[in-house]
Amino acid sequence: MADNTTPSLCCGLYFTLCIDSENNLWAFGSNDNGKAGCGDEPVVFPPKQITSLTNIKQFECGNSHSICCDYDGN
Repeated sequence: MADNTTPSLCCGLYFTLCIDSENNLWAFGSNDNGKAGCGDEPVVFPPKQITSLTNIKQFECGNSHSICCDYDGN
């Protein structure tokens, strides 16, 4: 992530999601119940790329959830 700019980020309750300049989704912070998209890791630091989600257009964070869509509308 250090080589890419971060054009957009969103903060949930104790976790953050961001999209880099190549539309890759990254997460860090608390991952209680998988809310940051990092499987069953309880805490994610440093930021981890969510490789199962690519070409992300839009995303939002809530207290205990996150949602995103890609450029194909998925």
